[in-house]
Parts: sequence; C-alpha cells; structure tokens
Amino acid sequence: VFTNLYMQNGLLTIRTQTAYALALQAEIFGDKGKNKALDELKALIRENGNKAKVGIIGFGVLYDVLTKNGEQQLAYELAISEEYPGFLYTIKMGVTSMWESYSLLQEGVEEYIRVDEKKKPSFNHHWYGHISAWIFKNIGGIYVDYNSKVPFTVYVPKWLPLDYATSEFTNGN
Repeated sequence: VFTNLYMQNGLLTIRTQTAYALALQAEIFGDKGKNKALDELKALIRENGNKAKVGIIGFGVLYDVLTKNGEQQLAYELAISEEYPGFLYTIKMGVTSMWESYSLLQEGVEEYIRVDEKKKPSFNHHWYGHISAWIFKNIGGIYVDYNSKVPFTVYVPKWLPLDYATSEFTNGN
C-alpha cells in the first residue's frame, strides 16, 4: 500500500530530506533502491545549499542514516556547519541550551510565533539532542550500549582523519 501511495519510479513522491531519511531508516527501498534513494537525499541536501532542512523528526534520523549509509563526511559537514542551521552556528551565536527554533538567530527575524500561537519558543528543548548524541558517538567515539555489562565503549571512528586525540575526565586523563 505504501509504495502505491507514496512512491513513483522507485522514489518518494514526497520530496523532503525528512521523508527520505525516514524511508531509508525503515529500509523501504530494499537493496536495489537504497542507493538511488540515498542519491536523492544527497541531492536534496545539495539543493538546500549543503544544509539540513528538517524538523524534530528529521533531525532524529538524518545524521544516523547518512552515517549508516557511508556518508559520514556529509553528516559531519552538516553537523559542524557554522552557517544556519548548523550546530556550530548556534554555539557561535552564544546559545547554551537547545532551543525549539533557531529562526530568531537569523538576520531579519525579530519574532517567532509558534504553531500553537504562543509567542515564545522553548529555550530548553530536546530536539537538538539527536545531533549531540550523533557527535558523541560518531566524532567523539563514545558508544553507549544499554544492554551490555560494559556501559559504554570508546573508539576512534575510522572515517575521521585524526592524528591526535586527548580527553580529560573529572577523575583524570
């Protein structure tokens, strides 16, 4: 039923980054169609100036889907972009928590009105936590396994060209 309603010629009829990220995560394209769908997702990112254009649902899957499908470098570039809506953009602008919307940081935007017509967005919101988790796992090399006797594993991501890394913990290096 899904393919009859939402797919044409092996691609989605809803052409958004979120739609493709979710469909790739759900593996609805099968092995044959996966590469074509991944190419379409990458094209959507390029068409948006090499920036993510997703909401809360899309942020939750986009970076993991890209990484899982061999596009770690693209996910990395999206995550660390210093341009809006990149994660480092918000840090550069002095944001220290996870806002519901960063549109107030854009030049020329003076007011953000929520869909429910409340004037102020949440300044302590969970949606950017997805990117933080991706950074910990895929750049920081900290993998949490809740089902293991070892609560987390530290590793060096093979795709990340590192010459040197260090860390500091409260109980030492």
